[in-house]
Amino acid sequence: MFRADGTSYDLLFSAGVQWDVTPAVTVGLLVTSPGVHLAGTTSLLQQEATASTGGFRTATFRDPEADFRVKHTTKASLGLSWRFEGGEVEADVKYFAGTSPYGMFSSGVQGLWTEASPSSTTAGPVVFAPAHDERKAVANVSVGGRWDVSKKTSLHLGFFTARSPVGEDSVFSTVDVYGASTGVSLNWAHLSGSVGVIYEWGSQPISVAASNGSASASGELSITSVYLLWGLAYKF
Repeated sequence: MFRADGTSYDLLFSAGVQWDVTPAVTVGLLVTSPGVHLAGTTSLLQQEATASTGGFRTATFRDPEADFRVKHTTKASLGLSWRFEGGEVEADVKYFAGTSPYGMFSSGVQGLWTEASPSSTTAGPVVFAPAHDERKAVANVSVGGRWDVSKKTSLHLGFFTARSPVGEDSVFSTVDVYGASTGVSLNWAHLSGSVGVIYEWGSQPISVAASNGSASASGELSITSVYLLWGLAYKF
């Protein structure tokens, strides 16, 4: 079992610009600089137990104030919108820069391992191995539009990608997610609001190696989510 719960303080700078190319077309750009790490601590807890014939082995590590760092890479977002009679279409591209592997969790505190059998019990120190994180450069896109069926009713439709920036040498698992959304907005005489549905899906092959050196197990990590968003108001 491994558990971490911490806080990281970082300073980021963002700058944006918007240009109305024509009355119907608008372009926007937002850039965020890499983060400047100020401070960060985390509570680390790691426990392992292995049973064997005639004995067992345990390892325990705990540090309530271990070093914690999260690297924020450069991010850039570019958007383009086109407004026409009866609707609007917008497309966005979000870019996340990558970073080489770095130590996310680190600690100088020692833990304890114990190995017991019917004839003896031995113990010794455990040193926490730094947990690494790595980010790869990715670009995600989203496209959405609104079509005014009437002056009081509009239909909405969109598609987006959420490809994971997590690299291979990271403590996090990675799943690329894709999604689609649809909905309707109302602005009637007494009833107003919107109702929408978002569907997300994604999968990633995984492999888990056993700690005793036996053959690893493989499978697939899948994510499927459905969201219902609504907000209605009735005016008497």
